[in-house]
Amino acid sequence: MGVNNAELYNNIGLCCFYAQQYDMTFNCLMRALALATDDCLADVWYNIGHVALVTVTVATAAALTDTQ
Repeated sequence: MGVNNAELYNNIGLCCFYAQQYDMTFNCLMRALALATDDCLADVWYNIGHVALVTVTVATAAALTDTQ
């Protein structure tokens, strides 16, 4: 379809999170982070932080921040 942007992957990641599909959540949020521009970068990081606080340990959250 050609639609490939950070906002889309950010929203899909949140949908997966609320559906408790955590493996897909992190994949989508990491893709959103890779595609993010300055105008949506803060939204992606906010959602990564929220998901990390709810689902994973501090060590995993620190590993996620090392990806950029």
